[in-house]
Amino acid sequence: MSICISTVLVLHSPSDMLVGMILPAKTREHVLTGLSATPRILALLAGPLAPNSPVWELSLPHRFTLKETMAHLADWDKVFLKRAQTTLKGGVPLEDPDSVVVASKRRYGLGDPHESIQLFGHARQDLTRFFKGLSDVDWDKAAVHPRHGSMSLEVQAVHVLGHDGYHLDAISSMLAIAGLAEFGIREPKSDYAM
Repeated sequence: MSICISTVLVLHSPSDMLVGMILPAKTREHVLTGLSATPRILALLAGPLAPNSPVWELSLPHRFTLKETMAHLADWDKVFLKRAQTTLKGGVPLEDPDSVVVASKRRYGLGDPHESIQLFGHARQDLTRFFKGLSDVDWDKAAVHPRHGSMSLEVQAVHVLGHDGYHLDAISSMLAIAGLAEFGIREPKSDYAM
């Protein structure tokens, strides 16, 4: 005996036909706004710190120092843009560089953190410009990431925002440790602190 199961798809509007899309258009807009905001937030947080301040050397267990985090963010937006461009062209597995190896080779701990934030701002502008230029059909294009599997361009944009959040959580914890939290409010323990 065979069983036949069928599914009825009800389309309420033409946009419902974009089956692969996860986010409503307005939510995608909010993701892009969040991506644009991160460099400004970092500039505001870092503004009071001199490039040689000992605060830049703070770190959480198994994490980059504050200074290294700024350099990492600047570098990784170039990685994210390259992945997105590769995905748009189609078919090639995505690169997955080892961030610790890159940090060592590029000597993250020796750079000027304010310069890293400026570089990050420029790289982020390029990345958000790329995402804003995509058509609805382009957002569904996907490539395979070695650790995360298939990632559409839409998922990649959300991944970048999550990457920002991961590092902003660490940055805010480090600044709180340094006593720089606004109004002396203590932050709850980070979800990622070891």
